[in-house]
Amino acid sequence: MDYLQPTIGFLALLSLGAIFSENIKSINIKYVVSGVLIQLILTILLTKVELIGSFFNYLSDGVLVLKAANDYGTQFVFGYLADGAPGAPFDITNPGGTFIFAFGGLTLVILMSAISALLWHLKVIPFIVNAISILFKKPLNVGGPIGLGATANVFFRTS
Repeated sequence: MDYLQPTIGFLALLSLGAIFSENIKSINIKYVVSGVLIQLILTILLTKVELIGSFFNYLSDGVLVLKAANDYGTQFVFGYLADGAPGAPFDITNPGGTFIFAFGGLTLVILMSAISALLWHLKVIPFIVNAISILFKKPLNVGGPIGLGATANVFFRTS
């Protein structure tokens, strides 16, 4: 029963893709099946393999350290306006309502954008993008600028 909603959603998205296709006869089932199998394999790897889960927990801890450092720096510059900073000159009745995006969220977005730009300049992200595009080239029939662009798009959407 836990898998019913995700399965229905998955099938609904596949159906919507077919419905809105300009030429439904040109859909190559081989690539659809390859994409579905890749998604299932990635799902199993990310949820069931302890080593991969530990790796992402380690990355998550690193992001939390970056957020703590960012909050400390923001508190130094903006004082009590920073996220979770003490010293407000008034009584706080709703601690959950003290988040100010410009001083709590935007500074972290700027920090992560700077790190992403640095990793791109040092050719770390292009290396990862090329590796992923090579991995998906044959099973999904993507390659050249289109395949590389689609793979790079993963990083641009998340950073």
